[in-house]
Amino acid sequence: MILLAENLERVEEAITTACRRAGRRRGEVELMAVSKTYPAETVIAAAELGLRMFGESRVQEFAAKSPELEGWRAGGSNCIAC
Repeated sequence: MILLAENLERVEEAITTACRRAGRRRGEVELMAVSKTYPAETVIAAAELGLRMFGESRVQEFAAKSPELEGWRAGGSNCIAC
């Protein structure tokens, strides 16, 4: 999870820098994590770091993760795509 947190921090810094250069507020830009090929545990870890939008390109892959993600959402998550 440390590597995930470090990567997210780098991405957030890059987005903030790009927004500053473009004259946009950081709040105008949303980050969507690509969760395809990653297990449900990684999606949950990313959501616990604050990510709320996740993209999958295959419905079958999401369907396989869905039972684990539903259990996590039942605990009070507001994850958009989980």
